[in-house]
Amino acid sequence: HNVDLPSDESTSLLPQPAKSYKQQAFDIVEGNTKQGKWFNGFIMVLILLNVLLFFATTTKDFYHRHKWALEFFEFISVVVFTAEYALRVYIAPLKYEKMAHGMARTMFCCSFFGIIDLMGFLPYWLTIFFPEARISLALIRVLRIVRVFRAEGQYFE
Repeated sequence: HNVDLPSDESTSLLPQPAKSYKQQAFDIVEGNTKQGKWFNGFIMVLILLNVLLFFATTTKDFYHRHKWALEFFEFISVVVFTAEYALRVYIAPLKYEKMAHGMARTMFCCSFFGIIDLMGFLPYWLTIFFPEARISLALIRVLRIVRVFRAEGQYFE
C-alpha cells in the first residue's frame, strides 16, 4: 500500500520548528494570519475613528461637552499607534531580509509608511514631554489624519 502524501511543509508529518516571537509578530502585523487580519482591522477602525473625531471636534461645543472622553480616546490611540510603530521597527529585519538589522530598521523608519506612522503619534508625545514646543492640537490632529494614507496603502491592497 503505497500512499502518496503531499510534500509541502504545511502537511508534513514531521514536527515543525516553533516560530520565534519576532516571526509571529511579523505574521500578525503583516496580516499573514487570522489574528493579523483582526489586528489590521482594529488599526483601520482606530484610524477611521480618529478621522471622524477630528471632524467632530471642530465643533467647539461638542469638544467641550466631551473633552475628557475625547482626550482619553486620543491618549489610548496614541499609545496603540506608538506600540504598533515600535513593533514594526522590531520586525523590520524580517521585512528587509537581505539587510543588516540596523539598516533594515533604518529603512523602515525612513520609508514613506514609516514616516506617516511616526507623524501620527510623535507630535502628541512632543507636547507631553516638551510643553514649551507649543505644537497646536489642531496640527497634531491633522498629522494623525495622514495615517489615512497609511491605511490606504497598507490595508486596502
